[in-house]
Amino acid sequence: MGKGSKRRPEEGNEYLDGWERIWGKRENIETKKVTVYKEKIKMQFDELEAMMEHQLHLTDPEQVRTHMSNLNYKWEFISEEDRDFYQGCIFALENGLKWD
Repeated sequence: MGKGSKRRPEEGNEYLDGWERIWGKRENIETKKVTVYKEKIKMQFDELEAMMEHQLHLTDPEQVRTHMSNLNYKWEFISEEDRDFYQGCIFALENGLKWD
């Protein structure tokens, strides 16, 4: 150990109990925020799906690109299924394909 340092307890729940006593349960707060964030992303994907079904990627590609750019930085929170859908949208947009 370094000069004057005190290591936090590694055995048992002593450190965790102290954390919860001071700050409260950490997991519940983060889980709620992540859940709300994922719901927002789901709504954005529903909007993108509606755009694709209405063939907006052919008639107004800039609007679709703008909407997709709002989803692009959220990649960490996007499910595998939605990632595949997103990549399919890019392919249809770039190649001017009709969405079925």
